[in-house]
Formats: sequence, structure tokens, C-alpha cells
Amino acid sequence: MRLSPTGPWRPFLLLLPTCLALIGMRYMPQVYIGPYEVKGVDLLADVMPDEQATQAGNGGHGTAAGTSNTANVDGGNGVTPEAARSQAARDTCPAGIVCFEDYSTDGAHGMDAFYAALKTRHTLGRPVRVAYFGDSFIEGDLITDHLRRLMQDKWGGCGVGFVDIASEFIALRPTLRHKAEGWTEYNVMQAKHNATADGAISGRCARAGGGAWAEYAAVRGMAHLDSFSTATLYLTATEPGHAALRTNGSTADTTLAIAGHKALEALTLTAPMRQVRFNVPAQTVCYGMALEGSDGIVVDNFSLRGSSGMQLTAMSEEVLTQWHRVRPYDMIILQYGLNVVNNKQTNYSAYANRMSQAVQHLKKGFPQTAIVIVGVGDRENRENGQLTTMRSIFNLMDAQQSMAAENGVVFWNLYEAMGGEGSIRRMAESEHPEAAKDYTHINRRGGQRVATAMFRSILHGWKNYNEHTQ
Repeated sequence: MRLSPTGPWRPFLLLLPTCLALIGMRYMPQVYIGPYEVKGVDLLADVMPDEQATQAGNGGHGTAAGTSNTANVDGGNGVTPEAARSQAARDTCPAGIVCFEDYSTDGAHGMDAFYAALKTRHTLGRPVRVAYFGDSFIEGDLITDHLRRLMQDKWGGCGVGFVDIASEFIALRPTLRHKAEGWTEYNVMQAKHNATADGAISGRCARAGGGAWAEYAAVRGMAHLDSFSTATLYLTATEPGHAALRTNGSTADTTLAIAGHKALEALTLTAPMRQVRFNVPAQTVCYGMALEGSDGIVVDNFSLRGSSGMQLTAMSEEVLTQWHRVRPYDMIILQYGLNVVNNKQTNYSAYANRMSQAVQHLKKGFPQTAIVIVGVGDRENRENGQLTTMRSIFNLMDAQQSMAAENGVVFWNLYEAMGGEGSIRRMAESEHPEAAKDYTHINRRGGQRVATAMFRSILHGWKNYNEHTQ
């Protein structure tokens, strides 16, 4: 029988090449174009057997499971997770704590750098600052909202820290109120907007149109978030001008000068505030506003949906140096992996190599800042009709730990902090769910669980630091 291209078979003939191409993409290797990952497509993921599970067997958990009971580990090039665990066997964690694994050799990018800032916080002249970078796992101020509150309970401070100008994702944050009009937003994840957003530490910025304005308001009744004492606007402009700021519903403007020299500028207003509104001249590129206190501690949430972390290399070393000048950080946390891990991949060396470039990039821009790699958390996959931890989670976790060791920074095991094997399923199916039924993302209760675990790790290290530096 001859199939006519104009007969009833025509839709089939048109769809067949497309389906074959999509099925072929199942076997596409991990590819990067600059800092961006080209993601594969697997139409057969739900019907094909999990090859990694077959290889690993029921007892195979990879080498990363159970590695969190280590701390203060010296690292260097070529350090493996196995060697690190052997080296750290003399310094195990107390039960119930997932310790930071500090692989720094000179202390510059290890936890001591953060603890030293905490110890001198009363004389810093600014808050101790934590930058928490991640993907949709921390979107909406997840994890960071509770971590910020616990830290501010302990060490003082107020405010939510850095907030975007006009991003749609601000509405997902319950930790502040926000309004904005007249802006064009740019996102580093959108290829056509990269050139504009490359200078944005959050990966997003906004260009002012005529009459553009933005307003931020504190949330009454939320501990440490019902007021703030400094509001800092970060921007670049090609011409001199002025930014007009109004606070607490006033009709009187406070005018701050814009130098307009094309470099990153920080305009700061200091006053007791519950609300601040600003406008700037048209064409001014604004990166965000930071709402905080004059001391204590603050945690900035830099979530970027769909990110694998590669976008951190989009900022030039000069741009990072400028950010370090206007907004120095004492700890940078990098939590990525959900947009990288997949059923068919067991080797994550290419990803680890690219993330190493991002880490080295940050080390140059922030030379005395603790850098923490948070390992990928638990994620479930359906195998033979049953939900179980995705086997490749362990491969990626090992690659992240080895990468932290090789770059002389810190590693924290999120998988174990969540509860290990099957934890995301238990969190999702509990009486008071702590995760979504996609068995990938946590909710706000789950964020509190993770934040509490991380804070306990920080307190344990803080106690050790103080004992060793007295």
C-alpha cells in the first residue's frame, strides 16, 4: 500500500520525524554553550527501566550516602570523598547534626571566615551578610526565610536583605510586600536579555521607563521583618541624575545623587522604616534594593528558576569585584542540582568542572568569604511502579563533594539533612506535608526543616570555632 502525502496518513507522516528526533534526544550527552546547559528530552522516562537502579541493585547507594559526619577536613586537588571520610574519622559529628565539611586549606573560603565575621559583628559597621544562591528549591524565600529568622534571633539584625526590582517571583515571598510599575525586566536565563542582566548578582534586573517606581513594605507581626533601618538601591546609569526615595507613606522626597559613570552604584538611605518607595530617571538599570539593619546578620535569597549554577560565570570578574565593594558577603551558599540530575546520567564530571569554574570565579571576586556547596537533596523516581530515591542523586552528590574538596571550599550534605533515602516521599506524604507530590520540591514546612538542620550545623561549628580561638 502506498501512503499518500495528502491522504489521512499525512498527520502521521508529519509527526513521525518529530517523534523520532525527540526519542533520539534521550541519548543526547550533557552539553554546555557558555554558561548555559542544553537540556535533553526523554519521552520514554516513565516507561523505560531505570538502568542505574539495575546497576546499583537494591543496596547500592553510591559513595555519598552517610558522608555528613565529617568536619574541618583539609582538602586539596584530587581529594576523593572516600579519602575525606577517612581523614575526618577522628572528628565525627554529634548525633543528629550534619556537619559542614570544610576543605579550605588557608581558611579564606572556609567556615572560619564566616565565624570570624560573626565574632567581630559589633565592630563591622554593617550586618554580617549571607548570600544564598539556588534554583526553584529556594524560590519564594524558602529555607532562607526561616534560616534568616533563626540567625537574627541569635545574632540580631532585621530586614529581608536583597530584593529584586520588578520580578514576578517577588509575589511568592511572604516576607515582604512589593509593588512596581514602569519597568522592563531582564533575566539571565533568557538568552535575548543576557547582555543587560550579566551585571545582576541575582540574575535579574530592570530598566526604568518614564515614571517607573517600586515600593517595598515590611510585614507586620513577623519577627525581625516589621521594620528596617537601611534601604540601599543598587543601579547603573550612563548619565548623572537623582533617585527620589519616600519612606513610611510620606509625601516628601529624599534625593540621592546618581553619579552616572556606568559602574555599579549603591545609594543608601538610613532611617527607621516600615516602607520605602523610589523612582529613578528613565533608562536607569536597577539591580535590586536591600532592606536591612545597621548590624546583626541578614540572609539574601538569590533564587533563579531553572538554573544549574552556570549563570554565575556570566558576571565578569570586574562586576564581581564591584559587588564585593558595595555589598560584601561573609558567606556564599550555592545550592544547585535539581535541574541537572536525571535518570539516564551517571557521570557528572562535566557539570562539576563547570561549577568549579563558577566557584573559582566567586573566590576571586570575594577573596575572604566562606563558600558552601550544598549537595543535591533527595528526589524520587518511579521504579517498577514504586517510588524510590533516584539512583543518580548519589552520583551527583559525590561529584559535588569532590568538587568542593578540589576547590578548597565547604560541603554540606542536604540529602542527609532531609533524612536520607526516601525522605522527600516521607515529607510529601506526612500528615502535615513538607514537600510537594512531585517528590522533588519542598514546601514552607520542609524549608523550615532544612533551615533548622543547617542552623544547627552552623551553631555546632560556631561553638567549635569559639573554643579553638579563645
